[in-house]
Amino acid sequence: AFYDLLNVNEKYYDIGDKKIGYLSYLSFDGEFDDALVDAFTYLSGKGVTDMILDLRANTGGHVTSSVLMASMLLDESYVGEDKVYARLKHNPANTVYHDQDITLEKDYKPSGASAKVDLPNIGIKKLWLICSENTASASEMVIVGLRGLDVEVTLVGTRTEGKNCGMEV
Repeated sequence: AFYDLLNVNEKYYDIGDKKIGYLSYLSFDGEFDDALVDAFTYLSGKGVTDMILDLRANTGGHVTSSVLMASMLLDESYVGEDKVYARLKHNPANTVYHDQDITLEKDYKPSGASAKVDLPNIGIKKLWLICSENTASASEMVIVGLRGLDVEVTLVGTRTEGKNCGMEV
């Protein structure tokens, strides 16, 4: 992941008191969850008020990593059973997995830690998301999940891959 606070030349652009964060994230892989939390800890510590999320090369990954990202983009008011981020429905012939409502999280257990820690929250109301034909799966879950929670998500780039289903391995 690459992340930082955007350095905007106020001589040419008036952004007021906004602080714009940028995050390029290549894969929703559980092995990178600690790095994702580190990125959001840094960005929230800088007082980021607005976000540009670059998922143009992100082909997806784990649902739990998508939930982790969304949990940190929003604030704690979005955590709770009445705030459904995603609804997983399985084929009725699948007796291993059951339908499930996915909600956002307020804490996280880092690799090797014995206890959970509170997640950093940016608390965005609008997200600019850079996408491409390679943007797929868990990346699209972020788009649709945030929109389902009434967050304005503006896509910049080309059409995403499109995936109407997930997969269990």
